[in-house]
Amino acid sequence: MSPRQEKSRFISSSESPEAVFFDAAGTLIRLKEPVGTIYTGHARAFGLQEPFSGELCERIDRSFRRVFSRHEPLLFHEPDGSQISKLERDWWRKVVKETFQGIAEIADFGGFFDSLYTLYSTSKAWA
Repeated sequence: MSPRQEKSRFISSSESPEAVFFDAAGTLIRLKEPVGTIYTGHARAFGLQEPFSGELCERIDRSFRRVFSRHEPLLFHEPDGSQISKLERDWWRKVVKETFQGIAEIADFGGFFDSLYTLYSTSKAWA
């Protein structure tokens, strides 16, 4: 199948796309600090059981990259889109939970995740 035929399977010449998605993270949008530093620093207020250290931040950062890379893409086939926000939040909760597994315990993981999720929805985490 030629690239033109492949493209026509998705959008016919008479259709307009409903949405265009860009993955701008790491190119147009950057974090102010590495994930491990943000997660570890933020977790301290929610009962992080390990002492804060550069080595712990690096371990969390490596774990996040590993966990993130093996998860299914953040793509949902919800026909009307009414559940997208919940599905995205649940997806991120799993990623963050797995990131800390076997490395560090957080006494109030639910509170930590809610606060972290809110942080990433603001400009405070982004450069």
